[in-house]
Amino acid sequence: MSSRILIAPDKFKGTYSSLEVAEAIQRGILKQEIDVHTSIRTLADGGEGSARILTELYGGVMLEQQVMDPLGRPIMSSFGWIEEEALAVIEMAAASGLSLLKPDEYDCLKASSYGTGELLRAALLKGATQIILCLGGSASSDAGIGMAAACGYAFWDEHNILLPPTAASLAKIRRISYEDWALDWSQLKTLVLCDVDNQLLGERGAVNVFAPQKGASAVELRMLNEGFENFSKVCNRMTNKNIELIAGSGAAGGLGAASLWFFDAEIRSGAEFILDSLSFDRKLKDCDWVVTGEGKIDEQTLEGKLAIRVLERAKEAGKQTLGVFASSDFNEQELRNIGFDLALILDKENAHLRQAKVSIWDIENKVSGVANLIAQS
Repeated sequence: MSSRILIAPDKFKGTYSSLEVAEAIQRGILKQEIDVHTSIRTLADGGEGSARILTELYGGVMLEQQVMDPLGRPIMSSFGWIEEEALAVIEMAAASGLSLLKPDEYDCLKASSYGTGELLRAALLKGATQIILCLGGSASSDAGIGMAAACGYAFWDEHNILLPPTAASLAKIRRISYEDWALDWSQLKTLVLCDVDNQLLGERGAVNVFAPQKGASAVELRMLNEGFENFSKVCNRMTNKNIELIAGSGAAGGLGAASLWFFDAEIRSGAEFILDSLSFDRKLKDCDWVVTGEGKIDEQTLEGKLAIRVLERAKEAGKQTLGVFASSDFNEQELRNIGFDLALILDKENAHLRQAKVSIWDIENKVSGVANLIAQS
C-alpha cells in the first residue's frame, strides 16, 4: 500500500511562498519514483499569504487599492472581498510589510502602518461590516499609530500640536482625538489573526523581540520602549482598557494593541484559525506522513507559529512528520526531540542568518534524499 503524504509548509519568508515550497517538496519526493501519493495544502498563519488563502476559501476576489508603503511611497496593494458576507480580508504585510523594503531602507522610527489603515478605510467605504485583519511581517514598530491615523484618529502633544503618525511621535503623545466623522467604525466587527502571541510591552514585547529584526539600534530600542509605554498609558486612559499584556497585542509592531484600542477587535491565533477554516484535522485522517516547515525555525517558532501547530496536530492524529527548514537554531537531533520524526536543515552553514539563501533545487534535492525513508515507513 502506498504511503500518503500531506505537504503543508509555511512560506520561506523573503524567498518562496507556501505553494512554491510545497511544490518543490512534492517534486523532490516524486523524483525517486516510489509508491507514494502526495497532496498539497498551502498554509499561512496570519502573516504573508493569509489574505489570499482565506479569500479563495470563502469564494471572494482580491480588489486592488493604492496605498502608501511603509515609507510613504504610493504602491498598488489589495485586499480580499467576499460580497455575500460584506467581509474584507486585509493583510497588513501587503501595505506595511518588511518585504516591501530593501534591507538598507529599514527604519523603525520612520516606517509606518498608515497603508494598512488605508486598506481598512477602503474596506469600510466598500461596505464591509466584518474585517479579518492578518498581522505579520511588518516593517513598522509604530504601535499602530499610522493605521489609526489613516482611519481618522489624530495625535497631539502637550502643546496641542498635531504630531505625525510615526513611531518617533509615540513618546510625545498626550491626547488622541477622532477627526473623520464621515466614517463610522462602530458597527464593524474586526477579527485580528496574529502569527505570534507576544504582548505589547516588556521583555517579550513588540519592541524588544521584533524591532531589532527591523534594523533598530540600541538607542532606537530605548526610544521605542519609552514611546510604547507612553502611548499605552494614553490609550488605556482613553479607552479604559488595559491591554498591553494581552497575548498578540505586540504583533506586527503593536498593531494588535491598536486593533484592540481603536476597533475593539478580537485577537486569535492565525495558525489555529486558518487550520480550522481549512478543515486541516480532517485532511490528516487521509495521510500517513505530514511534511511541514518554514524558512527558519527558532525559539519564536516554538511559541506557536505555523510549523509547530501543524506538528502538534499531526502528532495528535498519530501521523509521522518531516520538518523542512532553510535554516535552524537547532540541530537535527534537537528537532527530532521537539517531535519531528525526520528533519532537514537545508543550509547548515548559514543557520545563524535570519533568511538563509536556499534555492528551489536545494529543497527538491534534499527532500529527494529522504523520500525513500518515508516510503518505507
